[in-house]
Amino acid sequence: MTAQATDTAAPADPGTRLADLEADSAKAYERIERENAEERLSSWRFAAAIGVLFIVGAGVFVAAAVLLDWRATTDPITSVLLIIAVFLFLGAMAGPIIAIAMQRARARHNELSQREFDSIDRAAASIDDEALGDLISFNFRLMDRFINVALGQAKASYLFCAGAATAALLVLLAGTTALLAVNSVSAQVTVGVITAAGVTLSGFISSTFMNVYKMTSRQMSYYYGQPLVHCFLLHAEWLAQRSQPEDPVQHRLIDATLGASRNAQQQLLDLMEVRQSKGG
Repeated sequence: MTAQATDTAAPADPGTRLADLEADSAKAYERIERENAEERLSSWRFAAAIGVLFIVGAGVFVAAAVLLDWRATTDPITSVLLIIAVFLFLGAMAGPIIAIAMQRARARHNELSQREFDSIDRAAASIDDEALGDLISFNFRLMDRFINVALGQAKASYLFCAGAATAALLVLLAGTTALLAVNSVSAQVTVGVITAAGVTLSGFISSTFMNVYKMTSRQMSYYYGQPLVHCFLLHAEWLAQRSQPEDPVQHRLIDATLGASRNAQQQLLDLMEVRQSKGG
């Protein structure tokens, strides 16, 4: 009996389990912080590159407008060039503002994730079944990691899509300005063909990134609903552990909870199929 009692592992102390779970959450949070630092650096580099590109383009259009004005050109080309230059300057200023807004939103999300880590760890440490508590904590951290990856992909796809659409607009404006500047029919045809090709290419790139954004959003919509399904399943397990075998009311309550879980999962799958059938 003594050997059997010695071999039987004693249940872990809730305080020790909570400390272990908090240590795992701290490691996960440190990893998220490193990823955020890399993402902040990448976003600032991207914003700086876009800003420099827009400023250079604006300078070119302003120089062209000044040159045409110096030659006393009476065509409305100068006004079009200045409008494009102003648009580029505004785009250059909007880049850093967008980067700052995205970083603040990410910081708020990280603070919320840390509080949720602490809450789920305390709840998992209070569960008698240690394996179940560890599984719940691990599942939550895994879901949070997926959400961060999906959000990063969605934001990147959206920004690239917006950049491609902006490039298409700039190509269209530049082509229109060039058509107004030249008088030769052959030159106008050449400029028109080049402009159409540039707009088509930019539109294709924008459409590609938009499809990636839609696919990521669809996946996020599905996985955002998974915690609800898991909540129903855990609630059914909690009821099963406390129910009496001869109580039909509690059995019906467990069946209803499992049915709600199946219905929620089926609704998520139906939503995925509907969006796929619509090409979204």
